[in-house]
Amino acid sequence: MQLVNSCPDAVPVYRKLGFDPTGPEQEVNGIKFMRMSPVFSACCVATPPGK
Repeated sequence: MQLVNSCPDAVPVYRKLGFDPTGPEQEVNGIKFMRMSPVFSACCVATPPGK
């Protein structure tokens, strides 16, 4: 799974690209960011044959 760190202003852009925040906004050494991970819909998950 690909995780990204987004600056708070870029969160809407990452949401449009299919990412959702995985937790609250964080700050490290004065840099604010939100960890985001991709959202997978049912269309993206392979179903084994016969199920």
